[in-house]
Amino acid sequence: MTNDTALETPSSASFYSNHPFYILEKDSAAAFFEPVVSVHRRGVLGLETVSRALDPSSLDMIEPRELFQSLQEEDFYLKLGLDRLFRQKGLEAFCAFQSPNPNLLLFMDIEPSVLEENIVGSGYLYKQIEEFHLEPRRVVVQIPLSGKWDPRQVDRFIQIHRRHDLLLCLKNIHAEPDRLKTVLEFNPDLVKLEEGLTRGLSRSAEKQSALRKVVRLAHSLGIVVVAGGLDNEEDALAALELGVDLLQGGYFSRQSKNNPVLTLGRRARMMFLSARFRRRLGIQAQKDRELRRRCEQIGEFASSCFSQKPLDELEITAPFLFRQVPALECLYRLNPVGRQLGKMALNELHIPKRQRFLFEPSAPGSDHSLREYFYALAPDVDKVVTQPYLSMNSGHLCVTVAKCVGNPSGDGFQILCADLNLSRV
Repeated sequence: MTNDTALETPSSASFYSNHPFYILEKDSAAAFFEPVVSVHRRGVLGLETVSRALDPSSLDMIEPRELFQSLQEEDFYLKLGLDRLFRQKGLEAFCAFQSPNPNLLLFMDIEPSVLEENIVGSGYLYKQIEEFHLEPRRVVVQIPLSGKWDPRQVDRFIQIHRRHDLLLCLKNIHAEPDRLKTVLEFNPDLVKLEEGLTRGLSRSAEKQSALRKVVRLAHSLGIVVVAGGLDNEEDALAALELGVDLLQGGYFSRQSKNNPVLTLGRRARMMFLSARFRRRLGIQAQKDRELRRRCEQIGEFASSCFSQKPLDELEITAPFLFRQVPALECLYRLNPVGRQLGKMALNELHIPKRQRFLFEPSAPGSDHSLREYFYALAPDVDKVVTQPYLSMNSGHLCVTVAKCVGNPSGDGFQILCADLNLSRV
């Protein structure tokens, strides 16, 4: 009976070998790295530490998140010790890469739940970096916004370490208002998108719209956007087209014998991706030029119809123009100070009944002086094609072509404006 029990019950050392205490006691952790690439620079900008705890007996790898989630509040200092151990291993391993590549950035996480009042100002992280003679400006400290974290202490941590010249990155950013508000309040140097937002990005219009919102806010604040979790070329291209600055994921770090693209080296893959991106940019630029040219032609055609007749006859001439140019939605004229003269001539507009008070034609005498199609005009600029915008006249995505036109009736010049529905141009 005794022998059977001995066979069925593992020794206490074996049974508890993967306990966080033993992992910390044995310094049993390892650091791996995943490249963070810049397609615009066609190179690896930095390496992100991927930390793993090691079971001291079996050497099985354990994700840090699993360890942290298993600990209770009373295990705070055990959690802190593990977090520092993971960073220590990452810094040690990174030194071998930085010597031949002194401009390489190191990206490493800090566990947000250990950022408490008596820890944040300790200077321990900065001392760790100094110990390995790393330049602080080359270290990106990533703060995952998941699990338990105190916004006040995170903000304090950012302010303290910014004074030490470290770069700060918020991880797991998405387009929900609370996360966007956090970006706005903390104003980090970088943000890393939540991986659920980037996986399948090329196939999801909703994800593209959400990512575009994050990029717009980040870039307005001078923040670099990093997209991780990119496992294929199409998602990487979509991220680039939406304005993401740095890319990361299996596409750049994984090798595969069964995938022709992933048998290429990382640099070859990057060059291949940049070549496709450049072609797409060229195609899009050509489309934009062609669209602008068509809009200008429509504007010239509309103004030519009034070369021999007064602009006051706009409402009489408009039906002919609408039949000739289906993309033409609205036609109206302004005086030299931007006031609308007469009624706006309308093509057939289909505004839902519930939206008729949101979108309705501007009335005679309306002030258009704050509109791009007016203020962009200048003594040496007599024609303007605006950027696309939501028309408050129709509720459609439009551009406006505005042109200064002499009035044969002798009333001086007026500004002829034509709103064009982009879906029909």
